[in-house]
Amino acid sequence: MHDLPNWIVLCFSLIVWPIALYLWNKRTHSSIRNLQIIVDPAGGVIPTGESCPYLVFRFENNTGENVYLTNLAIKVTDLINPHSNADKDLSTGNHTLKFAERDGEPFSRLQTTINTGNRVTTGLPLSEDYLKEDRLSNLINTLRGYKSRRLFSKYFTL
Repeated sequence: MHDLPNWIVLCFSLIVWPIALYLWNKRTHSSIRNLQIIVDPAGGVIPTGESCPYLVFRFENNTGENVYLTNLAIKVTDLINPHSNADKDLSTGNHTLKFAERDGEPFSRLQTTINTGNRVTTGLPLSEDYLKEDRLSNLINTLRGYKSRRLFSKYFTL
């Protein structure tokens, strides 16, 4: 009878608390207030030495807090056709996006911290098809439309 509080604390400490911590650390956000994501076209060179068009994402932190980004990936759909040599996670089929701390640096970091007022850049190399006509600008306008309609999270998870 008098041991019941001890058993309750023991069960909470060994079962409930670890599950709560695990779920808290695995949570993701599809939007962060005042974290701006700017989509732009660019050209670049992938690690194999081929030049190709890039879909560049600039994350600007105006949140007043530090933002930690890790394991950023993009789902491949009919809308986006990445380069055949782009980094790809074979288990999920998503393309991994790496960060560059400063303009002109290669995309090499899998995680980054964005301090208030700073920005980081990441990019996805696209297939050569996007060099034809205005296909890249049409893709960017489509993505900007998704962002304004709050459907941006259909393709991205932060």
